[in-house]
This record gives sequence, C-alpha cells and structure tokens, in this order.
Amino acid sequence: MSKKLTIIIISAIIVILASIAAGIYVVREIKENEKIDREAVTLKQDLTIEFGQKVKVSDFIENLNGKFIDDYQIDTEHLGNIKVSFEYFNIKNKKRNYTFEIHTKDVTAPKIYCGGSYTIKVGDSKNLTDVLLSGDNIDDNPKREIIGEYDFNTIGNYNLTYVVTDSSGNKTSKEIVLKVVEEINKSTPSTGKTVYINDVINSHKTENTKIGIDVSKWQGKINWEEVKKSGVEFAMIRLGYQKDYDADYMVDPYFVENIESAISLRNTCWNIFSFLC
Repeated sequence: MSKKLTIIIISAIIVILASIAAGIYVVREIKENEKIDREAVTLKQDLTIEFGQKVKVSDFIENLNGKFIDDYQIDTEHLGNIKVSFEYFNIKNKKRNYTFEIHTKDVTAPKIYCGGSYTIKVGDSKNLTDVLLSGDNIDDNPKREIIGEYDFNTIGNYNLTYVVTDSSGNKTSKEIVLKVVEEINKSTPSTGKTVYINDVINSHKTENTKIGIDVSKWQGKINWEEVKKSGVEFAMIRLGYQKDYDADYMVDPYFVENIESAISLRNTCWNIFSFLC
C-alpha cells in the first residue's frame, strides 16, 4: 500500500470518528437540554383562582430552575380556562417559553338589597322578582325566585323567601314579608339638612383625601366651572342604568353633557369616573 493511500485512509477514519463524536455530542446536548427544560418549571397542584383576583405568573409556579423574563399580572376577568404563557432564562441562560392553563371560578354569591318587607297595593300586577333589588358581581341576569304562596288580589301579609342563584350555582336567600294593602300611604321624604361643599372640605379634606361629587340626571344642569372652583377634585358621572331586570340599559339623559363639560375642565388634579347602575 502506498504511503499516499495510507494517509487518505487514515484521514477518512479521522473524519468519520470526528463526525461520530460530534453526532454523539449533539445528541447528548439535545437530551440534556430537553431534560433541563423538562425539569425547569414545576407548577403548583392547585391552578384555580377566584374570578377577578390579582395574581402573577409566579403565583402558580412551585419552582423555576432559572429566572423570569416577565412575571406579569394575569387577566382573571374571564370565567373558565385561561392560557398562560411566559418566557424565562434556563440554567444555561437560554431563553425559553412555557405555557400552562389556569381555571377561574366564581365563588361570590349574589347580593340581595331589599329590606325584610315589601308593601304593594292590592290588585297590582308587578312581577315581584323585578321590584325586589338584587344583583351579582358577574352574572347580569341571575335566576330570581319567590318561594311561597301569595296573592296580589287578597289583602294580607305573606311570608316568602327570595332566592337568587347565579350561573355558577352560588345562591343567596332572604326571608321577606309581602304586605298587600288597600292603599299605600305616600309621604314626601325629607331632604334633610342641606350640606355645603365648603363644610365638607373643612371637615374631611386632608393630605390623604380628595373631595368629589356623584352626579346623574337627578342633579339637573350643572355649572361645572363653579363645581371646580368650589374645590371639588373629582366627579363620578352616571353613564346609565338598567330600566328593569332583564331589560335594556338606558343612557342617563345628562351623561353626554356632564362628561363633555367635565372633560373640558380636566387637568392633573381633576379626575372623572363614569359608572352604570
């Protein structure tokens, strides 16, 4: 065998061995990285959270072999399963992405705002569940039931149970007395003592408080320049209201005028809020 051929054979063997070694290294590196990534994130066993609760990604991580790139706050304003994705650097300082699911649940029962009794004129045709006030934090139309017998056409007192159940199965009940009477005595409610804004400011204004007003159609036309000059620092302006249970939402007739006038005065010390009720 010639010397030249021997060199070629040896070179080929070296190349083959080097390729095999490189292949083995790559395979081992891949498997090691897979193992690192597989063990990098350990989730907590309980991945459920109450609707609307403030939580971050890290609140669901039992252990992270690495460090977060962005431990952000999760939007939990949705019921059911929520997909969560986050990025992190593993122990080799390589950027990785991890995805998991959490489950939001509604555990808050509806509220019943009516008193212990309700008076109605004999012969009235109102739907009792529409006049007994109640509401829920999520469900706009919870199930409302009256348990017990009553007759709008017969004068007397009726012991009933008002039950409100939301779409998640949370339930609230209240015992009420329905009073069916011949006539309802109507009296003009006292407006009480007039409260002046200067008195409110003098009594309650501190470094830690702001003085504001709550307005809707019931205040009529408002002089917003005078409101601001008086020392009021913020305003809550009613956007609208629901005309009845399960009925359409109505815009407050003064909302547009109020919001536009208030916005025209807004600066760093003047805040505006709108609300629906």
